[in-house]
Amino acid sequence: MRAAIALVGLFAALPCASGADAQFTPLVALNEAPALAEPEARLLLLGDAGDADGGKHLRRVAAWVDAHAAPTTVVFLGDNFYPESFGKRDKKLTAIVGAQQEVGRAREDVYFVPGNHDWHKRGIGDPNRARVDRLFAHVGAEHWKPAPGDLGPEELRFPHGLFRVIALDSELWLMASETAAASTAASELEALLACADCPPAVVVAHHPLRTTGEHGGCELSFVRRRLKPAQDLAAATYQRYIGSLAAVLEKHPPLLFAAGHDHSLQFARDVQPIL
Repeated sequence: MRAAIALVGLFAALPCASGADAQFTPLVALNEAPALAEPEARLLLLGDAGDADGGKHLRRVAAWVDAHAAPTTVVFLGDNFYPESFGKRDKKLTAIVGAQQEVGRAREDVYFVPGNHDWHKRGIGDPNRARVDRLFAHVGAEHWKPAPGDLGPEELRFPHGLFRVIALDSELWLMASETAAASTAASELEALLACADCPPAVVVAHHPLRTTGEHGGCELSFVRRRLKPAQDLAAATYQRYIGSLAAVLEKHPPLLFAAGHDHSLQFARDVQPIL
C-alpha cells in the first residue's frame, strides 16, 4: 500500500538547546533520502532559499519533483528574498523567483511564507512598502501566505484531503506580540487546530520555537547573547511569540511545526512540553 503523505526535503529549524526537553535528529539531504514507495501526496518544505546562488540547488529539487509522480505542494519558509535580491531592474529577483517557482509542476503549487528579510533589511520595524510592492509584482500576492499584512493563520486545503497547511507570518507576529492582533491570531489558530474532522495540520512559519542554531544562542558570541537582538530566540518579543504559540500547540499538537530562519537542517521531537 502506498504511503498517504510524504514530508521531504525539510530545510528547517525546529529549535534549541535545553537538552532534556527535546530530542534532535539529523535529517538526510534530499539526494541521500532512502527510496520510498510513491505516496499519494507530498509536501516539500524549503527554508531561507533567497540566495541567487541557490538556483542550482533549486533546479536539482525541481528535477527530483519532476521524477516523482505524486502531487507535490511546495512551501518556502521565509527569507525567500534578501536585500541584495533587489538590484537594478530586479534581474536577481527575477532569477530567484523563477528558480523557486520551477520547483513546483505548476505555479499554483508553490507558496511563500514571509520571513524577516522578505519584509525589510534586518527584520526590525514596519515592512518596506516599496520593496513589498516590487516583490509581489514578481511573485503574485496570491502565492503569499498568509495574505500580505496579515499575521494569519491562513489555512490551505488540497484536493487530496490528506493534509492541510496552516501558515503564519511570524515576523509580523513578533512585532505585534503584545497586541490584541496576536491574541486574536492565537485564538484563530487554536480553532483551526481543534477541528476533529479536518486533515492533519502542518503549521508553517519563519521563526522556529526551538533551535540549536545561531538564532537560538547556541553559537552566539558573549556580546550578542547580552544584547539579545530582536531576531534571536532570547529577545523578549521572540519569547512572547514562543509563549503564545506554545500555549496553543500544546493543547492541539499539529502533525508538524516547520520553520526556517537558522539556515540549518534540524528535527526536534518534543518529549516534554515546549515551555
